[in-house]
Amino acid sequence: MFRSIRSLVAALAASKAGAAGPRQALAIVTAVLAVVWLWPLAAFAAPEAHILRIDPRAGMQNGSPLLTTVVETIQANSTSDLMLPCAQLRGNAALDCVSEQMEKPNAIWTAFQFPKDQARLLVKVAGADTLATLDGNVQRWGDSKEKGVGTAWLLAVDASAGMGSRYQEAKAIAHQFIQTMGPNDLMALQIFDDRGVIQNSKWKTFKQRNDLVGVLNAQAGTAASHGSSKPLFNILKGITTDAFGSLGNMQGPQEIPLHQAMVVLSNGAGREDTGSASQSATLFSQFVTKGRFPEDNTAAPKTPLPVISIWLPTASGLVNDALRNNDQQFMRELSNPQIGGFFDIVREGQGDAKGKTIINLVRQRFNSMYLVRWRVSCLNPTVEQTFDLEFQGGKTPIKGDASFKDVPIGADPSQWPLDIDLGHTKAEADANPVYPGGTLKVYGNFCWGGESKRAESYFIPAGTKPDPSFSSTDLAALQRAQKNLISQNLRGAAKDANDSFVVFDVPEEEKMLDGTGDNQVVRVLIYDNVARRASGHDEQTILTLKATKKPFNLLLILGIAGGVIVILLLVIVLLRGGGGKGAKKSRGTTPPAPVVAGGYGGPPPQGGGYGAPPGGGYGGPPPGGGYGGPPPQGGGYGGPPPQGGGYTPPQGPQGGGGYGASAQPPYAAAPAYAPPPQPQQGFGPAPAYAPPPQPQQGFAPPAGAPQAAGGVVQVRCPACQSMTMATPGQPSVCFSCGQPLPADLAGGGGGGNAPAFPLTGALSAQPLAPPPSPYGSGALSGPLGAGGPAAFSAGGPSTAAVLSGTAGQYTIRAGTEIRVGRDPAQCPVTLSEPRVSGVHSTLKLEGSQLWVRDETSNNGTYVAGSRIAPGTWVPVPAGSQLRFGPVEFTVRLNEGA
Repeated sequence: MFRSIRSLVAALAASKAGAAGPRQALAIVTAVLAVVWLWPLAAFAAPEAHILRIDPRAGMQNGSPLLTTVVETIQANSTSDLMLPCAQLRGNAALDCVSEQMEKPNAIWTAFQFPKDQARLLVKVAGADTLATLDGNVQRWGDSKEKGVGTAWLLAVDASAGMGSRYQEAKAIAHQFIQTMGPNDLMALQIFDDRGVIQNSKWKTFKQRNDLVGVLNAQAGTAASHGSSKPLFNILKGITTDAFGSLGNMQGPQEIPLHQAMVVLSNGAGREDTGSASQSATLFSQFVTKGRFPEDNTAAPKTPLPVISIWLPTASGLVNDALRNNDQQFMRELSNPQIGGFFDIVREGQGDAKGKTIINLVRQRFNSMYLVRWRVSCLNPTVEQTFDLEFQGGKTPIKGDASFKDVPIGADPSQWPLDIDLGHTKAEADANPVYPGGTLKVYGNFCWGGESKRAESYFIPAGTKPDPSFSSTDLAALQRAQKNLISQNLRGAAKDANDSFVVFDVPEEEKMLDGTGDNQVVRVLIYDNVARRASGHDEQTILTLKATKKPFNLLLILGIAGGVIVILLLVIVLLRGGGGKGAKKSRGTTPPAPVVAGGYGGPPPQGGGYGAPPGGGYGGPPPGGGYGGPPPQGGGYGGPPPQGGGYTPPQGPQGGGGYGASAQPPYAAAPAYAPPPQPQQGFGPAPAYAPPPQPQQGFAPPAGAPQAAGGVVQVRCPACQSMTMATPGQPSVCFSCGQPLPADLAGGGGGGNAPAFPLTGALSAQPLAPPPSPYGSGALSGPLGAGGPAAFSAGGPSTAAVLSGTAGQYTIRAGTEIRVGRDPAQCPVTLSEPRVSGVHSTLKLEGSQLWVRDETSNNGTYVAGSRIAPGTWVPVPAGSQLRFGPVEFTVRLNEGA
């Protein structure tokens, strides 16, 4: 049994040649030729789409996640109907008929407009299909003037000895292809004989096309014969792999077009080579359609290659005619019309005219392709990608293309940019400018779903260029860049996220603000720490948003203001309540003239010291009051009427009063007076003295008096050491901490419990001592920003050591030991660097010298570049470098800091 009709033809030709003569054999071969030609051609009815290229370079160049696809939508016409007129023809007439039918415009295919409203591109990510979004308008290939919209042409010209005179016509057609190169085209010319390539131009640009002509002319005629066989299949496969495998290497052009094609000009004669049969040509067609050069390189991008196969049959003869069918079938099977390939026949003398026709037909097919760009938010995290082009709805059903399955496209998933919606994100920032300590909302199409921990933001310091290593595959460089910004507190964690937006906390750092006024901006990079993908990271594509300085916290200000008002009202109530019941009675009336009575009062119950009403305190208006008299009724600074008021020598049981308070504000300042001498014995009458002038209205306590009205005095709380008010002899609580105050803390009502104050001139308050520092007299003052506050230190000038570095500025004072490390609970000098130990080192300042001791840290403590032994105090000279692991400081000593 014969394996195919092709083998049957060869057998018939061989058997009939001897029995019936050459002419009869030729007739048999020619008759069968039409059957062989028509038999393998199928008729296709439904339009279908073919993806000829998926290119990631648009996305990589512009910082947007875009894929550029080259797609054609065509309908293959019925070749059986097309070849019917040629069925009864023989010899050259049959060949010419076939060629003429193939060359009719749109004979074997019909173009369809790309239905963008029906098109859907699905990307397989982690086993699930994600939908890409059509971006912009669909552009016809022939109408585009964009850079990169061109074809890389490979011309393979047969110069073997068996070509004879047909080589000159092959050269002529090749020259026509060279002359029709476009500005964005590339071309490579390889001439071969019956053993392999003998001329190779390498890839040339449009401007270098004369170099191609030179290589073509250098091979003036056919090469010498090396035998009766020509391994045509192996030669063509090697040419294809060599040329397209080297496309884009460092020695050739770097701008690679988005499309590619191969032109084969040959007589198709393999003769005795068994590998050059039509079956091998079918395998070659599958090889170039698959588009992997070489095919065993699984990392090579898929670039389907249309083949234009031009058959130049040699002169008629018994041997040639007998084997012509195999030659024709081999050349025809090389082409792949389903993706733009083409087959044609050029007989002797037809080279010039046929060449132009073929080029026009090929260009017409290519110009009907479309440039379609897709916004692809997600990619599979591996080199291999899977795409499926589908069409839904529409009047005419279109078959999609799922041939790009588990293939590379030349994109690095780790460098594929995040899909940021710049329009919505910038509009959000314009309405709510970003500020330190606030939040940042970024819109986009993200692949992390609700996993907010995958999203990170990094803010670029003002005046610095963005670091492109964020999207680098060099993980060490990426980690260094991240640690640099983290150490500067410029990382923002995500607090909420889904597929369409993410909200970040903005660091409390003004150094990220660039510009002034309305032109102030922040530059931020968004990072997916699982897919290791980042948003645009160069100066043109980095996310730049409107910013402002941190606004005042209105709620905090209102809260503080409310607290101050409450305290003032409380003080006023206390002050106004000092006169007791007598003050209420005298409200609204003019106080009568004071009555001189009383003296410095005795002990309670009624008088004494700075007592509480009714015997003491700032008393009411006359007739009572004054500088109070002896017990039992005596006063001090007397109480309210009728006991209070005025300066009165001690007399009677009512005792003395004091400076009476007026019921009508404002209080006038009290005139100074000289207190009477203390009696030597008992409580006799006080020597006569001149009473102070009566104020016109009201009365104010002497300046500097430590007590408030109503006998309330100012004391220090033993619990929190803050100053508060208390009523002597009565239980009180601290206004600051709420703890109860001992009843005897403010002193009692009179006698021996009364505090001793100078009695000459106006009373003066005791000076308040500052609260103790939480770290003692040598407390740590940092970390500081520019001009940060120093720690409180009592006493005179002292020596301090100042540590300055990128991690901040810290001041070390004498009298205490300061720990350094990552543990904030133990270390006042807290360093967030991971290579710093929890408690790394200890510092102290003694005798104007800074000392350091390493606490057996993992990464060591260094003084002036030398690592010190752990557990030993080592001096640190002023001006030297002090390093804890990788965190370095400069040390200086300040006198009187």
